[in-house]
Amino acid sequence: MKSNTLILVITAAIFAGGVFIWDRQQSSQPQTEAEETGTAIFTFSEDEVQRLTITTPVQTLTFKKVTGSSTWAMEAPEAGPADEAALLFLINLLATAQSQRTLDISPAQQQDFGLDQPTTVEVFLSNQQTHTLILGGKDYEGGAVYARVDPVKTETQSWAVELVPTSFLDAVSRPVAEWKAQPQSNDS
Repeated sequence: MKSNTLILVITAAIFAGGVFIWDRQQSSQPQTEAEETGTAIFTFSEDEVQRLTITTPVQTLTFKKVTGSSTWAMEAPEAGPADEAALLFLINLLATAQSQRTLDISPAQQQDFGLDQPTTVEVFLSNQQTHTLILGGKDYEGGAVYARVDPVKTETQSWAVELVPTSFLDAVSRPVAEWKAQPQSNDS
């Protein structure tokens, strides 16, 4: 009987180990599937972007890619070289970010979604196309931002609102000084 008990204990341990491994694999799959179900906000590449306008409730900033160069210049509110890191971060988000979900809201609900005083990003591409991203407030969990992507001007019945990464708010909510290139110091 001791050998039967030992066989049962070993079988139970193997079975428990198998259930544990299977459970770990199942709990990691929904996260992977959720990431894959997002849809691209825009379908352009970073190198197609030639000009950007960021309009907040308090200011408008305009940037243009320097002709024949990969550098950027600020045109408004002040003319001068732009901070490459800040712009490239925003351009990368625009080209690669995905929408987590789409909601339909009525125009009367825009205040509930922070879209009554939005931040607007207009993107001008090398092929003469223009794209618009209108950023509202954060969702109730704080993990996403309500946004309208290339809104149609004639919409009256309902608006399509996307849930986009909060990184967009970090990318556009900067003082003018952070958009300007910092002068290089001569430490010699």
